[in-house]
Amino acid sequence: MKYSPAPAPQNTEDIPRYIYSEVRKIQQVLDLVDSSAQYVRVESVDNDFAMGEWSNVVFVDASGTAPTVTLPTPFEGRKVSVKNVTGGNAVTVMQKGSETVEGASSYALSNTADAVTLVCDETPNWHVI
Repeated sequence: MKYSPAPAPQNTEDIPRYIYSEVRKIQQVLDLVDSSAQYVRVESVDNDFAMGEWSNVVFVDASGTAPTVTLPTPFEGRKVSVKNVTGGNAVTVMQKGSETVEGASSYALSNTADAVTLVCDETPNWHVI
């Protein structure tokens, strides 16, 4: 959907209706953009890695080492995923501070294809979903 403004009205009485109509068109474009924003930042690593503020998904090659992925700064509603894509070693998913991951200080992805998606609550602690 592309925004194309209508011609401005010649009659000043029609200006409020014109403005309302144009604002609605712009809102529809913004709603479309927001609803299609399904892209996430994907990072592939093979060593210890600290997720940044923009990290969403981390694919971990654990064939050479047993890496640790440190979660980003927690805030309510934050969602991240980590996957052990190439096994041989376990991947440890670890909290950044004093928060917990399912009640513990870390979470293990022991086998190839093991993955976890975590969401942070208001406390803030991480929970498997």
